[in-house]
Amino acid sequence: MKALFLFLTLMGAMALKAQLNNERTHADQKFSYYFSLYEDSEDVNCNDLTFYHWYDNKDIGSNQGGFQGKLLHGEYKAVDRDNHLIHEGEFKKGLKHGTWRHWDEQGRLISIKEYKLGLLHGKSTFFRSDSGKIQRIERHRLGQRHGLNKEFLMNGEERLTTYRQGVEKLPKEKKPIKVPKIKKEKVKKEKKAKDKEE
Repeated sequence: MKALFLFLTLMGAMALKAQLNNERTHADQKFSYYFSLYEDSEDVNCNDLTFYHWYDNKDIGSNQGGFQGKLLHGEYKAVDRDNHLIHEGEFKKGLKHGTWRHWDEQGRLISIKEYKLGLLHGKSTFFRSDSGKIQRIERHRLGQRHGLNKEFLMNGEERLTTYRQGVEKLPKEKKPIKVPKIKKEKVKKEKKAKDKEE
């Protein structure tokens, strides 16, 4: 009985590993792609708001709310013909998930974005192509800008914008501080008292 249990456990683990580590390579005219597929793709119920990334007939594609073929699942890399890393991230049942990095053809970092089940979620940082310095930082919650966003202008200034669920929150107008009026009599009494002391 123990041997049967051990055998079934081992077979299940091997099947899961094969399902999760179904590594593939694909190349087109511009890039080489390294990725894995989710074998039980037909069991996935799609959300109409998110983009699903898939592989079918030697083609990688994406569709909002649906897919054909097998869903991308696990680590993903795209490399150009000069062997420069262009995209790196992770898919979870066809949806971008976790940290995604993008570079240009010279290897300069363009952006770092955080995803949660296909939607931007967390911090996204964008870099200037000429200097590599941070150009802007955006924050998202479930696909919408949310929180404090910063833009670093060329003149060294920062532009701050706050969003709540995708809507820009305008800064509240500061109300002028009311200074209480001092009655003339009180001022005269204080002045006389001061004069007497001297």
